[in-house]
Amino acid sequence: MSLSYRVTLQVCEVVSADDKTVHQLDLRDILPEEDMKDLLRQSLEARGFEEGEEGKLTRREEGGEVITVDLESLELTAELESESEVKGKVDAWGDAESRQSARKQAEASAQSQANALLERGQKDAQRKVTQQLASGEKERLEEMNQVLQDVYSEALKRKARQLGDVVDQYEGTNENGEYELVIKVEV
Repeated sequence: MSLSYRVTLQVCEVVSADDKTVHQLDLRDILPEEDMKDLLRQSLEARGFEEGEEGKLTRREEGGEVITVDLESLELTAELESESEVKGKVDAWGDAESRQSARKQAEASAQSQANALLERGQKDAQRKVTQQLASGEKERLEEMNQVLQDVYSEALKRKARQLGDVVDQYEGTNENGEYELVIKVEV
């Protein structure tokens, strides 16, 4: 005679997910390296970055992303960590000749289903984190390009003053919408 055994599990577990992107910044040597890095630091601080660990400036975004610029390695890192709760109910049946065997079979099936539910929850959480990080990538890179443009602009102005007397200076956008800086120096 076959006996049946039913196991019901309530699954409620917190899963965490994280992801990051890393980009190398290219800082040209218009001025000595330390001066260029100091200009970069000032430009980042003007945009809300705060100095944390030695040589690293960080800003936390509204969506939870942490943006870090390492002034030594010149790396831009965007990181996001998230936790979400996976909830669900799992029902499993076991049929066997003895009650103990039916119970073991039902428990094994329930545990397998619970693990599959948690794995799906983990994958969903990871996908959401990756998508959120990717969705802000274009804006982050555009902002860093603007930061570098500001750094180069200031570096060129300082370099021009080192070369002689600045007679005229124009800063704006040309007819194509591109940034333009014209400095006339009397040597």
